[in-house]
Amino acid sequence: LSDWSSDVCSSDLHELLMKEGVNPTSEAWHLYHLGTLSAFARHWKEAENLFLKSLEFFDETGDVLGKSATFIHLGDIACQLREIPKAKKFFKRAARQAREAKLKPQLIDLAVGIARLMKAQGEDAQALSFITLAFVQPICNRQTKDQADAFVRELWAGFSVEELEGARQWAMSVRLEDVIAAWSSSDRAPRRGKKAPPRKIRKPKGKKQKR
Repeated sequence: LSDWSSDVCSSDLHELLMKEGVNPTSEAWHLYHLGTLSAFARHWKEAENLFLKSLEFFDETGDVLGKSATFIHLGDIACQLREIPKAKKFFKRAARQAREAKLKPQLIDLAVGIARLMKAQGEDAQALSFITLAFVQPICNRQTKDQADAFVRELWAGFSVEELEGARQWAMSVRLEDVIAAWSSSDRAPRRGKKAPPRKIRKPKGKKQKR
């Protein structure tokens, strides 16, 4: 997105805002869309500031959809800036909002964001789990897939065909909501095909009885 086209889009958004009238809801979405334009242009700090401002208005209006979408964008930006703890914080807040309101499209976008986070932490296998989980959802739209295309191609290059198929089969066998809930509470998704080994019960030590 060029600076010229970004300026044109910003001008159009401002004109639309003036037509609809300024109120907390319109102001929140106006700032949100400006943030998406800045993020698309990779102006990360500018985008972060715009999203944080929009979040203040979403909080004021109680717009759960706006808040969850904004938290996801803020998490993505933190990943780009390699601010891992901040990314986790934003994604967890997004998870809480989206799960409580049952916003499945936002949960899909969140799964993509968590995949980026896992990749940034060097956990490629977990990144593959989350991105595959997002993509197998029937309502995962073309825009989400297109925006993640470069990331996905780079990630897939590190895995064999068998591993990619294994990830797909795992993703088809679990619920998106359950995996997001598990990650939100423990930072990780359940491991594919692995269960925690049973704990060994140690017998109390005692004196051997004499025969």
